[in-house]
Amino acid sequence: MINENDNILFIGLGGAGQRHLRILRKLLPKNKFFALRKKFKTPLLNSNFTINNSQNISNKYQITEFSNEDFLYKLKPKLTVISCPTTFHAKYTEIASDIESNVLVEKPGLTSLEEFEKINRLFIGSKKCYFVSFQRLYNPLFIKLKKHLQNNEFGKLIRGNVKVSSYVPNWHPYEDFNELYACKRELGGGVLLTECHELNMIINIFGNPQNIKITPHYNKNFNLNIEDTIFIETTFQNAKIDFDVSFLRKPSQREISLIFEKAKIFLDLDKNILEIEKDEEKNTFHSEFTNEDMFLNQAKDVVNLKNNNKQILSNQRSLSLIIDTLKNKL
Repeated sequence: MINENDNILFIGLGGAGQRHLRILRKLLPKNKFFALRKKFKTPLLNSNFTINNSQNISNKYQITEFSNEDFLYKLKPKLTVISCPTTFHAKYTEIASDIESNVLVEKPGLTSLEEFEKINRLFIGSKKCYFVSFQRLYNPLFIKLKKHLQNNEFGKLIRGNVKVSSYVPNWHPYEDFNELYACKRELGGGVLLTECHELNMIINIFGNPQNIKITPHYNKNFNLNIEDTIFIETTFQNAKIDFDVSFLRKPSQREISLIFEKAKIFLDLDKNILEIEKDEEKNTFHSEFTNEDMFLNQAKDVVNLKNNNKQILSNQRSLSLIIDTLKNKL
């Protein structure tokens, strides 16, 4: 449990970092907050990612900002929240471990199997907690689906399909999308490392993939040096699951379809609908849970230092295998 006299450290305060900051400040109103910032590029944002010109980050959230990394070793934070560009996730996770801090790192948390091996050695079996911000695991419809699967109500998995579409130019109205880390390979960009929520959800349910084949695509009209669309063919539990993921495609779409021996499942994460068709009967479940609610529930687990390192690191290993498979194609 994080106590009110514990220091909280943030690495980066872009859009993702400020969302963690906003939520954690509500949960920890008395704690001292600190932030390492290198560029001080992103202004104070509202919850809808528009700019708030009425005040600044340090005053609104009572947070001390600094740019010298040497100061990290003097803070002794109880929790380090890492929201810098992806390529630096592993570096600051290692530093946080060195200063005996628990970690909440933005997804994906790593960029290779080599980085996973380092992180795994630091946290597996340790008293330090390692969290990766895959907030969609807190979607109540996903939790409901996972409970059905754990009870083995649907029989053997036969086939699955995942389709994800978003449009990166619309993500952050306060900045040019060409400057986003997601659009720069040197900063750990690319659609796989950025839009990996559903991939992580499948891994969370079915474990390690047995086979992986990836086909990356590039939209030449945008002149980006990263893959903006990927097709992934995987095998989980001897069943084929295909992924079609793009962040240069409209309209927005986040859908998971699964066929089992005894049931058909459809989960729409944009519309918050879960359909379960079994025994010639279709049941539809709805949720009013928002993305903010998922982040809040995730933050509560972080504040309570709910240690689930074994499961998280197992998921991270599977994700790193898929990332390395893509690297071999580039």
